[in-house]
Amino acid sequence: MPHSPPSHRFVARLRRALLLAGLGSALAAPAFAHDLVVKPGTTADGKVPVEVLLTEVFFTGDVVLKPENVTVQAVEGTQKSPVTVAPDTAAKALAGSAPAAGPGLVVAKISRTRPAREDAGRPPEPATLSESTSKALVNLAPGTAGFGTLSGDRLEIVPLANPADLKVGDELPVQVLFDGKPLPVRVFATHDGFSTREGTFATTAVGEKEEPAYVKITAPGLWVVKASHAQAEDAPSHKRYSANSNLVFLVK
Repeated sequence: MPHSPPSHRFVARLRRALLLAGLGSALAAPAFAHDLVVKPGTTADGKVPVEVLLTEVFFTGDVVLKPENVTVQAVEGTQKSPVTVAPDTAAKALAGSAPAAGPGLVVAKISRTRPAREDAGRPPEPATLSESTSKALVNLAPGTAGFGTLSGDRLEIVPLANPADLKVGDELPVQVLFDGKPLPVRVFATHDGFSTREGTFATTAVGEKEEPAYVKITAPGLWVVKASHAQAEDAPSHKRYSANSNLVFLVK
């Protein structure tokens, strides 16, 4: 006996289920759009050269940002100082230098509020506050403290070991914090030169509950670990909050 064709209602339910599954997968995956990233150079004469990039492939500049749209700071202990940057069209970056008397951070941040959208043909989206933060560990030395300095951003990746002590084959435990509390989330990591393809990472790791995520170090060089988080948020200026954060460090 031949099978009867599926009803229109069944097809509609199937399509809806597939759509929701697709949306769920999209929300669970990292955003493979441009990432804000701080690329430090070699410390000399008490200063470290830095480039602030907007990139799709780590660590290659793709778009030159406007300096007025980015906040860049040097953090050493509890002291914070602004870092002046200017466009470098050849590097497709904002370039500057930060003081580096001891172990510290260089932190870059972009924040913007996108109005609510109700475009035809796509689901409505509430007003969203988006923040992108990158912090680079600079002037680290083996056996010294300072690698766990906090920037104080809402979404932040904190190393639980000194990257200057690492070698290829080691693991770096990192804790992802949101509003100061551990956030169980997947992190994505890669190193400079690993790939020229967008959204391609050397490794991933997951922090469960309050446990850290362990990033496997597979090569020497400049590394980046990134994480993302979004949630509904009832604020006067927005109803949704979205954050991307990354941590940059050198492994010799």
